[in-house]
Amino acid sequence: KALPDYQIIFKPAIKDNLDKGRPRNGMFTAIPSTHKELITDVSPPNWRLQAVKIKSNVDILIISSYFPVDPRTIQFDDMELQEILAGIKSIIDDNAFDHLIWCGDINTDFIRMTGHVNIVRQFVEEVNLIKSWEIFDISYTCFHEINGITYTSKIDHFFHPV
Repeated sequence: KALPDYQIIFKPAIKDNLDKGRPRNGMFTAIPSTHKELITDVSPPNWRLQAVKIKSNVDILIISSYFPVDPRTIQFDDMELQEILAGIKSIIDDNAFDHLIWCGDINTDFIRMTGHVNIVRQFVEEVNLIKSWEIFDISYTCFHEINGITYTSKIDHFFHPV
């Protein structure tokens, strides 16, 4: 009801025993109803990924993602992270497009030296993408306060081809 003139593509979250990040609901992509005939949902069957293809004079592929929290260690169980990255790679490989934008809560602050960050950094390089924050300098995308101390980080990103 909040977006009456939009077509909503919704992916409910599956968060069994997960108490970090957004508690429920999931993610959605809102498309103006006047443009819905130009949009194709090309999302894989992973609740952390959504993808739409906009067919116009040029084809635009938009990937939206919600990554697991960085455990801030070098060694960790990276199975879910690897599944998400494989899903993104599959979306890119399986769709013809002229322009690509990958965005979302990547839960990756590239100044950290963790296993999670290293894996995401390597993937971004392998698929030949650039972080938009390298072009548009921003201070942070996330902040929170613990015991009166404010912490900031850049965990939300936009990526596009080099």
